[in-house]
This record gives sequence, structure tokens and C-alpha cells, in this order.
Amino acid sequence: MRYIAKTLQGLEPVLEQELIRLGASGVERGNRAVYFEGGQPMLYKAIYTCRTALHILRPVAEFDIETQQDLYDYLTREVAWEKLFAVDAVLAFDTQCFDSVYTHSQFASRRVKDAVVDRFRRQFGQRPWVDGKDYQVRVDVYMKQNHVVVSLDAAGASLHRRGYKAEQGRAPVSEVLAAGLITLSGWQPSQDFYDPMCGSGTIVMEAAMMASAIPAGFYRKDYAFRHWNDYDPNLWTAVRKEADAAIGEAEGRIFASDIAARNVDMVQANLVQARLHHDVNLFQADFFKADPPCESGVLVFNPPYGARLALPEAEDFYRRIGDTLKQRYTGFEAYVLSAHAEALKHLGLRTHRRMTLFNGPLECKYFGYRLR
Repeated sequence: MRYIAKTLQGLEPVLEQELIRLGASGVERGNRAVYFEGGQPMLYKAIYTCRTALHILRPVAEFDIETQQDLYDYLTREVAWEKLFAVDAVLAFDTQCFDSVYTHSQFASRRVKDAVVDRFRRQFGQRPWVDGKDYQVRVDVYMKQNHVVVSLDAAGASLHRRGYKAEQGRAPVSEVLAAGLITLSGWQPSQDFYDPMCGSGTIVMEAAMMASAIPAGFYRKDYAFRHWNDYDPNLWTAVRKEADAAIGEAEGRIFASDIAARNVDMVQANLVQARLHHDVNLFQADFFKADPPCESGVLVFNPPYGARLALPEAEDFYRRIGDTLKQRYTGFEAYVLSAHAEALKHLGLRTHRRMTLFNGPLECKYFGYRLR
């Protein structure tokens, strides 16, 4: 089978390497996606262990249309939906249209839904239920210039939903983005790691999982592929056991701090929920006043930006970050993610790596600094 692993823009190389290390064949990088080939074991490995995948799709039909009716006709006649999932499954549909005969994605989704349920009704006299929020099977449709790719989403809900958080912060970094930031920093689990503005703790929790080789899906309870007709529970159990067998003790130390007591309390609750509270050294501190918690290592952090800081205030804030790094963190490597590109210039540090990533819809700069 050929699969499509979707990710955030800028993280395609990271996901590509994850799939290659898993042993996937035919790995090919795309735009916000990586294509790969393999059997059912490879699908299960990818969905359980890939840290930078948002969704993994299994294409079930690919065809061209000339009219809107062609979409309904093909999906009703040519796709054996009843062989893919049961008539009593709860479905959701997600459609994207670009330069197509369909100008509205929601209308296209309704036509796809009609085609699927009508085929079941004709075959069985009953139809699947549709619920966009509480679903079991998710159908993904991508339509560009009237070329259509219809897939089943093996994840269902996005894979950034790891399932380890008890509380969520106001502006959290996605778990997938956090894992990408850590990997792109070049940090190795034998090194010390520090997030000095940890917010709800996503970055350090991902670092703790990576340090102990805890699979990305370790805490998650459900995936859409478990509702497919060809779901193999024995294989799924075996894949998880093999991945879990690699879990071990972290070599380096992981530190997290925040100036806000409410954030520290939130991170502590999340660490306890994930049973990672022994793996992260958490404390309340003002980054601009506190001494480093270790002698060397890698800092990865996401300072405030956007609506929370006006530009003059942001420039001063980022200047203070740069001064603190220069004065207190000699011998460290620091990586800073920010959507405030203008403010980043006021760090006053020479970059050795520059990357562009996306935090949701926000274009961000991710800069690395060697503090010598």
C-alpha cells in the first residue's frame, strides 16, 4: 500500500527521516506531506511512533472528474465502501478543493457523504451515521484541478492529540511542532535540555518522551483504523509491544521553568498525568534573573509574541532575552521560535541556523544560536 503522512509545513524533512528509520520504502517528500509504502505492519508502526505526523492517509480511490455529478457517480459505483468499514460505523468527511468544479469544500463533502451512505442504503437497506465530532471513520477527499484522491484517515483525530495532558495552556505549541523543534535543534538525549518559558509544558514533555524512547502514541486510546474491516488487533498489539520494549531511562537531564506560578502548576499536573514528573526538573523562575539550571546543553523555547506583545514592548523583551543568553548561557545552544520576526532581530545574536515553520496559521522563524 502507498500511504500519505501529513505534517506541518517545514517539518517534511523530519517526518521523512522518521519513516526511513522505521524501514518504510518509497519514501518521497511532498508539500506538508511525506509519501511512503509498506504493508499493514508499517502503517501501524508509523501511526504509533511517528512524532511529526498529523494524519496518515490510506488512499482508496484516485480518479478525474469533469462535472460535479461525476464525483457522486464514481464514489457510488466504483468504491466498495462496504469492504472498508461496517454499515453501523459513525463517519466524518473532510474535503479540500482547489481550482475544481466544486468551489465550496462543504458542498463537496455533502456529495461525498451522499455517495457513501447511498451505496450502503442500496446494499443493506440501512446507512452509516454521520457525526463530524464524535466519529469512528474519517474519509478524506483532496480535489485539485478535478483530480480526486479519496482516502481513509488512519488516525481520525489529529495525531498531535497525544492524550497525555490534563490541562491546556492559553496558546500552546502543537505536540507535533514541539517534537519537530526538538529534532531540528539537534539535541541528543545524552545532553541536558531546558525550556525556560515552558508555558503548559508541551516542549519539555515531548523531550521527556524522546529521551526515554516513549512512542508518540503511547498515551492515546483510539485511532480510526481500529474501526476498519481489515483491522488486525493481534498485529497492533505486537507492534506496540515491540515499540514499548525500547522504553528506557533518560541519560541527560530535562529542565523546565516559567515565571507564572499557574503555568508551573499546569505543567506539574500534565507531567503527573503522563507519569513524567520524575523525568522533568520543574521550577518557577524569572529567566532574566535566574542562573542556568545546568552547565551546558540545549535550550528550546517559544517566547510570547503576536497579540500579547506590541512591537515596542516586544523589541525590548527580545533584547533582554538576547542579553540574558549572552551573559548567562555561554557554552549552550539556544533555539527560539517566534512569529515576531521583527522582534527576533533585537536578540542581538548571530544565528547559525535559520528555519521557517508554522505554528497553526502563524508563520514563524526558528533560529538557532551557538553561545560562545
